[in-house]
Amino acid sequence: MRNLLIYFVLSSVIWSCQKDSFLEERGANPTGDSTISVDPTDEEIFDDIDLQDPRASLDNSSQGLYRGIFSTYDGVYHGEIVINLGNNGEMAAAIHFINGQKMAFMAETETLTTVAFRNNQGSFFFNVADIDDPKATQVVLNEVPGYIKAYKERSSRRISIALGHYDDSLEPDFKGNWDLISFGIREFNFPGAFRLSEVVISRGEQVYVDLERDTTEDFEGCFGFDVRGPYIAQVSGDIALLEGKNQFSNFNGFRCDWNLSYSFQNNRGTYSDTRCAPTAQSGVWFWNGRNGRLFVDALRIN
Repeated sequence: MRNLLIYFVLSSVIWSCQKDSFLEERGANPTGDSTISVDPTDEEIFDDIDLQDPRASLDNSSQGLYRGIFSTYDGVYHGEIVINLGNNGEMAAAIHFINGQKMAFMAETETLTTVAFRNNQGSFFFNVADIDDPKATQVVLNEVPGYIKAYKERSSRRISIALGHYDDSLEPDFKGNWDLISFGIREFNFPGAFRLSEVVISRGEQVYVDLERDTTEDFEGCFGFDVRGPYIAQVSGDIALLEGKNQFSNFNGFRCDWNLSYSFQNNRGTYSDTRCAPTAQSGVWFWNGRNGRLFVDALRIN
C-alpha cells in the first residue's frame, strides 16, 4: 500500500497538468509499442495508450489500462475512451470520437483510488477502488454532462466496442446511443470472434445497462457457425463483423428484443436481416411497446 501511495504521489508531480512532460524518455516504455514526441499531440497520446499491451503483472492491480465508452448526454460527443493508470509508468486518458477526432486529458491524483482527468474543454473523475467495476463521475465536456463506462483490460483479455445509436420509428425525439462491449471472451465456434457481453444505451440523461451483463442467446450465424451469442470479429485487415440475431436485453425492468447484423469492408457498412440477406437498412429493436432502428457508427476491435 505504501508503494502504491508513493506511485500516485509521484505520478501527480510528474503530470501536474503539464502536457509537454507526458513522455520525455519514450525509450523507457517497457512495452515498446510505439514512439511519441516530447510534446505529444492528442492523437499521439491516444495512439500511445491504444497500442500498449496490458502488463500481466498488473492484471490484479488498480494500475493498468482501462477502455470503454464516452459520451455526453446529448450524444454530440461519442466515442471510445482509453485510460492509462501507470501501465507504462505514466498516466493519461484520451478519446477517439466517432468522427475521427482524438482528445487527451491530463491526470491529477485526487486520492489513493481516484484520479481526476482534465483538459481545457472538460474533466472527469475515475475511481478504481473496485477494479472490476470502476466508476467515472462528474463527466463534463464543453459544459455538457456525460457518462463513461470503462473496464479494466488484462493481459489475456482486451476490450472491444461497437459504438452505435438507435431511434424510434414513430417518435423522432426518442433516440440515444446503443453501444456494445466485449470483455475479450472468445467465441470458440468462430475463430477470431469475441462475444459481446454488455449492452449500454442512453436516452436523455438516463443510461441503462443490460442487467444480465452477458447476452447468451444461441443462434445460427450467417457464416456457417453456431454461436453462443452476439459477437464482434476482425475477419481480415479490412473486414469487420458484428452479428447478433434474436437477442434480448433488460433495460429499466423491461425486456428489449433486438437484431443487429453488420459488416464493414472497404469503408462501407452493410446490414443483414435475420435470414442473412444484405437487404436491411439497419438493425431493429422492440422495447416496452416501442420499436425502432439500430445503427452501427464504429467498430473498435482489439
